[in-house]
Amino acid sequence: MTGNHHEADDLIALLRGDLGRQQLTSLAGHLRGCESCRRSLVEVAAVHGSLEAAARLLGQPAGSPGLTQPSGSPEPMAISASDLPPLRLPRRRTSRLALVAAGVAAVAVLGAGSVLALSPRRPQPPAGVASVALRPLTGDAAGRVTMSGPSPEVHMTISTARLPSAGSGRFYFAWLLDPRSGKMLPLGVVTADRTEGFDVSADLVRRYHAVDISLESDNGDPAHSVTSVLRASY
Repeated sequence: MTGNHHEADDLIALLRGDLGRQQLTSLAGHLRGCESCRRSLVEVAAVHGSLEAAARLLGQPAGSPGLTQPSGSPEPMAISASDLPPLRLPRRRTSRLALVAAGVAAVAVLGAGSVLALSPRRPQPPAGVASVALRPLTGDAAGRVTMSGPSPEVHMTISTARLPSAGSGRFYFAWLLDPRSGKMLPLGVVTADRTEGFDVSADLVRRYHAVDISLESDNGDPAHSVTSVLRASY
């Protein structure tokens, strides 16, 4: 050990299972709190694994899969793992993929609970799916409109949250809206705090550029009321 960091020989001994219980406990405790040594362990594990694989390949007998000899060729010289040069910590870093894979394997052997910090990526929506938020025009309700599916038909789902009860004799209704002309096309009834689905012609989706949720009275009038509660532009 040099200072507060472990030499490559200690890390190699760890990978080979050559450490005693006291040494293993000490090294595992150090690795939990030393990022530099964990990086070194990853590099050593990657190179150690590569050399072990090479040794197994070179030690195969002639005629086995992977090593073929032309007729009349001299017998190959047998090479074992003990003939390989001593392993030392490489100066050149291995690829990022190899570091991550080897590091995970080494930490699992330790059982120390150390975790390699990898920045998570946000999941991307599937191709062909569009999603926009419904914004409140009155109150603090919210929601989302999601559209998916190839032409000629689009499946549209509308979900709402914090919509107050429509009350007796009233209901919420969804519309396609053309903001420039004010023209509206009815979609269907929307229940508060639930998700509703509608199949809409792709041509209509292209011609209208917004979704409007209104509060309607059950009075037989099919026209849009004056009360819009949520709206999303797409």
